[in-house]
Amino acid sequence: PGTSPAPPPATASRTRWTMGRWFFAWWSLPRRHGFICWRRLRRVAWTCCFQRFRLIASGFGLGNPFLTWDSNMREWRLSGGDMLELKFLGVGDSESLAHYNTNILIVHRSRRLLVDCGWTAKKALHENGLAINDIEAVFVTHVHGDHVFGLERFGFEARYVLGGHRIRLVGDESVLEVLWRECLKGCMGYSSSGENGIEDFFDVRLVKDGAFEWADMRFEVFPTPHTKGKPSFGIRLPGRFVFTSDSNVIPGLDKIAGEDEVIFHDACITRKEHPAHATVDEMRRCYSEALRKRIFLMHYEDAFIGSNIDLGDFAGVVKQGDVFRW
Repeated sequence: PGTSPAPPPATASRTRWTMGRWFFAWWSLPRRHGFICWRRLRRVAWTCCFQRFRLIASGFGLGNPFLTWDSNMREWRLSGGDMLELKFLGVGDSESLAHYNTNILIVHRSRRLLVDCGWTAKKALHENGLAINDIEAVFVTHVHGDHVFGLERFGFEARYVLGGHRIRLVGDESVLEVLWRECLKGCMGYSSSGENGIEDFFDVRLVKDGAFEWADMRFEVFPTPHTKGKPSFGIRLPGRFVFTSDSNVIPGLDKIAGEDEVIFHDACITRKEHPAHATVDEMRRCYSEALRKRIFLMHYEDAFIGSNIDLGDFAGVVKQGDVFRW
């Protein structure tokens, strides 16, 4: 009886709080509904508590209790809602030949959102049994080739080969304006149809009030420090994940991420310094140990392959093809 206390703010205490909450729910079940009802309800509560404990006990996230690695399916399973999948089509930096561009595919109830569309995006989709017309929307974090050069193919093929398939192009106004004027217009400004604008190829949707909606979900958009003078953004699905895209160390990342289970963070792993990407040493200096335990490293260089760099203080390193499911 009574109201349970508020959960402790520390990430390391969330596991104990979760178990305590389940026990509180089990102990508080009403006996007034009869012995049979009591036994049945208690069995349901205990089953839920056991399933939660099994998830936590089997976590492989190098300190993150919300992660379970399925070695057969090669995917991470997280606690939370249902029917949401995030797949890394690539995890490499702009120079990578081994890991494709760092573009991610978010799937919710058979609808697909692509976050960034580099020059490897079409091939990556093909290798996953998908094509351009399987993509409903593309969110663009910033204008660099490994994040936008695939859009030329997407636009032309959707319009002229796939029967006018309209892909929703989502981004901050500062990003999309530069994307067309300084990147896509040079190759898409004119076609067999004559002079074109970006709206002739895509269903353009601008980020409003720091967010956009897709598939009944609201994604938050936040600025990131990447290249001086170039607009760059990360995205967050509250309660699920943060995806920084390309970025240096982000001031206030702990406040941006809140209680989100995982953070996918740009990382320059083999170098001590980089002007546009966060290095591992910088993250260790600027992020707390608790925060690092939630960070998966991505967008790394090919030189990382075969190295013996100790990254045990992070949640892990994402590999191409890894899947996270909620």
